[in-house]
Amino acid sequence: MTAWVVWTQVRTTGSGQRLVYGMSTVSLLRTVPGGHERIKVIWDEGKEPIQHPHVITMKVANRGRRDIANAAFNAADPVEFDLSAQILGPLDAPIGHQWEIEGSKLRLRPTIIHRGPSRWNKWKWVKVDRAKSSSAVLSITLLVDGRSPELTLTEPHPLIDVDVQKGNPDEPDLGRALTQTTMALVAALSVVLIVQLLALFNVTHY
Repeated sequence: MTAWVVWTQVRTTGSGQRLVYGMSTVSLLRTVPGGHERIKVIWDEGKEPIQHPHVITMKVANRGRRDIANAAFNAADPVEFDLSAQILGPLDAPIGHQWEIEGSKLRLRPTIIHRGPSRWNKWKWVKVDRAKSSSAVLSITLLVDGRSPELTLTEPHPLIDVDVQKGNPDEPDLGRALTQTTMALVAALSVVLIVQLLALFNVTHY
């Protein structure tokens, strides 16, 4: 009975949906000695050089146990982030259906975000779906102009029953791995207890 209670608590804790967001920043001038005098960064031909150019890679990752569906975005509103720097444009790919830009704001439009890959599912090892694995992390690389870019989530965010946290989207989900390990241990403990109870029952009836 104790093992079953623990297993139930593990399975029902939280909504099972968690979004982690974060960004990396590289200054294009500070990395070069005397860069401000020797190197000029120009985004559009004919315009003045960018004063404080930075390359930012923004990432969001689903670290929950379930996919985050379009319906999780309340009223189809996007999740908005403020980079505290003027966004000049994307460097890796054109803005598609997932992202939109306005000033220093970067918005993630309603889209399905698959949960990260896991090899443990319903008491058996399964093959990782590489297609879903790649879509578990959404990223975009941007050129911005700002002295000290910082990432801020605009509150309140529109995601329903989704725990949104700032962190490193590239780090493995140790929390979910611990939960899966706990489930495996609880299952093993349950089997041991059942075997012991059956053995005790047989001894009692002889």
